[in-house]
Amino acid sequence: MGGQKVRKNCLYCGKGFTPRQRKNARVTFGLYCSRKCHYSYKRSLPPGDFRPRFWAKVNKNGPLWNGTPCWIWTASRDSTGYGRFALPRIGTTPAYWTAWILLRGDIDKSLQFDHLCRNRICVNPDHLEPVPQAVNLLRGISPPAQNARKTHCKRGHELTPENTYKAHGWRVCLECKRMKVREWFAAHPGYQKDWEQKRKDKIA
Repeated sequence: MGGQKVRKNCLYCGKGFTPRQRKNARVTFGLYCSRKCHYSYKRSLPPGDFRPRFWAKVNKNGPLWNGTPCWIWTASRDSTGYGRFALPRIGTTPAYWTAWILLRGDIDKSLQFDHLCRNRICVNPDHLEPVPQAVNLLRGISPPAQNARKTHCKRGHELTPENTYKAHGWRVCLECKRMKVREWFAAHPGYQKDWEQKRKDKIA
């Protein structure tokens, strides 16, 4: 009897399955027929009425942006300043993510939310826009985003496609590169003559 396998019903889809016996396996995998059902169950909205608890932590009289007030999250925040809310079965989630699901519905998992009001604790869906990760990064204030918005280098040269090339993921000004080469050759005249002679020999 000890070797008899027990059939269970998947907690997400209801399909019958036999849990696999694995050493040090996570207990949760014995409740679902597949990993897909496991993670789908975690991403689904939890049961129970958690809405009063969520909205009790929101102040809808925040500063105005584009004629509408920010909805300020008054509870816990993460290390980056975004609001966090604990959902049953799922754990802590971004507060703006929960507000969007409650008022707008499902979320495209391939997109990220951009706070148009630039207020990280705002959960007003009218102040959020789902965008691709690259767009969200370039709209921010990080060093890569600031450099991507630059139109001229630090010496004043225009960063046009003809005057730039990419190295290690960032733009390099060709005119500045030429200036550095000319300065180096001016400081090493002997090397320049040797280099020109080697170039002529290579062409010949």
